[in-house]
Amino acid sequence: MKNTDFEDAVMFQSGKRRKVDYIVTRDKIEFTDKTVKIVTPEEFLRIVGK
Repeated sequence: MKNTDFEDAVMFQSGKRRKVDYIVTRDKIEFTDKTVKIVTPEEFLRIVGK
């Protein structure tokens, strides 16, 4: 993963290994690998219908 932010890298790799559907973050730009869908909190709420 070409990510310079350690916490984002840990979150992404953990999510990828656990095969999560989404990672919810306000910092989508840091996530360039598209194997896990990255969404903002607002996008996630729309997805779950809230």
